[in-house]
Amino acid sequence: MVSKLVEVYFLVEAYDKVVDYGNRILNHSEFKKSRTQFIYGLALEKLGDFEKAEDNLRQIDIRYSFYEERLILAKFLMSRHKTDDAKEILDELQKESQHMTKFNKRQYRPTILEAEKLLLEL
Repeated sequence: MVSKLVEVYFLVEAYDKVVDYGNRILNHSEFKKSRTQFIYGLALEKLGDFEKAEDNLRQIDIRYSFYEERLILAKFLMSRHKTDDAKEILDELQKESQHMTKFNKRQYRPTILEAEKLLLEL
């Protein structure tokens, strides 16, 4: 239930409430390495707490999953001038895309194309 509140508050740009509710479930096992933790990290970024944001955003960097979130993480790292880390994530996304099922290739095509475009720019 709290994870849904975190998502809704993020969508309405109530980042302080996202962080408040996120803090309430920080130690729950469902929070760790979840989309909720990722959204919590994005809210921290919006509020200017970049170190805590990075710590939470990096938790989602799991191979063969969370493709869109990992692309956002790479963009975040680029904005923080951590281009080597961003390049590593983008490289992984590109390599993983070569082993995707047809369904996933179709579903994540825009994400993979954007990752490849960003790689070319680095």
